[in-house]
Amino acid sequence: MNFSKLIFATSLLFVSMAALAQGFEPANDKHHELSISAQGLLGNIIPGAYVYYPVYTTSTLDPLLRYRFHTGKHAFRIGVNASNSKDNTGSTDSTNYANSGSGLNLTIGYEYTFIQQARLQAYVGADAIWGTENTSNTGVDRSQRAYEYSSNTNRIGGRPFVGLRFFLTPAISISTEMSFLIYREKSASKNFRDWTEPQTVDSDRVNTVFTYNSPHILYLDFRF
Repeated sequence: MNFSKLIFATSLLFVSMAALAQGFEPANDKHHELSISAQGLLGNIIPGAYVYYPVYTTSTLDPLLRYRFHTGKHAFRIGVNASNSKDNTGSTDSTNYANSGSGLNLTIGYEYTFIQQARLQAYVGADAIWGTENTSNTGVDRSQRAYEYSSNTNRIGGRPFVGLRFFLTPAISISTEMSFLIYREKSASKNFRDWTEPQTVDSDRVNTVFTYNSPHILYLDFRF
């Protein structure tokens, strides 16, 4: 599905839902809200239902968990996403290997609700973002020589966003966002083979990304 079809389908969904708005009052008097990615939740409950990559990349801007504090049309928000994975030792025709990785990503930001019509709300804002990830690959090649590759990447930046929220009940809603990303990235890697001297490669690069991130992740939001 291309972006234009995705935007049309999302718009049609929320416009249709707005027809249910008459006579409905959301729980705007509740200040706290906890959100969880529906895809991330399903991916942890049903293996293979959704591949959710917790490691911070340009395709995983949205955190798995998010907390908001609402005050009127304003809200302050904090998001987190963490992972720790290790593959079982595998093999190919040439090597035996094991892979592992971990990541931690944090967002903190502000949003303003500029449309507030019963069930349907629209908001804009911006997040500050920080992420770190570590990967490791170790093994033995066909000549029985050991090797190891490891890397560490840190990112910091920000992202403006616009979002839509639809209330299923006064205290439960679904929401989705689209955004752009600007970040600075610094990474270091080490490549070791037992027949050579260890090699360390450091790089410091600046990436400015104006990539449109479609509203493909739905959140379940709970106010209390």
